[in-house]
Parts: sequence; C-alpha cells; structure tokens
Amino acid sequence: RLNRWCTQIHVEFGLDSPLEMLDD
Repeated sequence: RLNRWCTQIHVEFGLDSPLEMLDD
C-alpha cells in the first residue's frame, strides 16, 4: 500500500515528512 511505501521512504531518506518530497 502507499502508506507502506511512504514509511519506507521516510526511513530511507530520513525525511520529516515523505510527502514533502512528492510536493516538489
């Protein structure tokens, strides 16, 4: 699921909010 993908991105990139990357 997308939520699971966002969690992985959050861990790998160490972003405060994975959605910030998508907002670009």
